[in-house]
Amino acid sequence: MLTHAISKPILIVTILLVIQTFYTTTKAQNCGCSPDLCCSQFGFCGSTSDYCGVGCQQEPCFAPPPANGVSVDEIVTQEFFNGIIDQIESSCASNGFYSR
Repeated sequence: MLTHAISKPILIVTILLVIQTFYTTTKAQNCGCSPDLCCSQFGFCGSTSDYCGVGCQQEPCFAPPPANGVSVDEIVTQEFFNGIIDQIESSCASNGFYSR
């Protein structure tokens, strides 16, 4: 009977430790940075390339350089973008969601 009485508290403590471990791991992956800071690949908040560059986990991350040397701004001009956006019905839920 004594073994059962000791086992139950150990089981409860073990379960709580497992839950704490998962909670801490999940929280570290999301960083909890303020909206104007990036989350680095190591889970720290900041605004330099160390945080917002390679491995950035949370916006606002820096965009990688274009592979072909051409930027989206050179391909999709403001006029072209506006032409697409102007076709959206005013009642559409996504109206005003997209921007360039």
